[in-house]
Amino acid sequence: MKIFTSGILLLLLGSSLTASAQSLVPEKRSSFGIGPSIGYDYKLQGFSYGANMMYEFRINSHWAAFAALNYEQTFKNINHAAYFNTVGGQWYHHVASANLGMRYYFDKFYMSGSLGLGYDNKKITLDDGWKVNDVNGFGLHRSFGFGYQFDLINQDALEVEVGVSGTNASMKSMATFRYLFR
Repeated sequence: MKIFTSGILLLLLGSSLTASAQSLVPEKRSSFGIGPSIGYDYKLQGFSYGANMMYEFRINSHWAAFAALNYEQTFKNINHAAYFNTVGGQWYHHVASANLGMRYYFDKFYMSGSLGLGYDNKKITLDDGWKVNDVNGFGLHRSFGFGYQFDLINQDALEVEVGVSGTNASMKSMATFRYLFR
């Protein structure tokens, strides 16, 4: 009887040690990302650059919901004819936006779309010192893109996304590079 009890005790002890040695790493369900973006505004015909922040929550292995804050600036050189003189200058278009969106993942590739509130601010600064605020206002901001995530050793990720984004006043083709903290 002692051998039987000792055998059962040894079996239970061995199975509990084996069970505790198998660690289950929980899946990362949320991430915070930040990074720059560059592109071209084909409606306003100027170079664009900006920065963005994003919080993402993975619903399951394919779907994720996210919230994003973006700032983009487009600029171009202009010539302005005033009183028979041509005056040069810079034309700036600033867009700040807050978006909510969804992503669909195909392993590391994803497709992304979002809608939100954008604020447009256009400014003209001429070489002779003349400054004008052109159009300011709120409007619908939308974006659509495709991206890829590169996993890093520390379980964070680098993300590259290409797509279009903007308001009614301007639409941009953008490339975004983002570091994701998981």
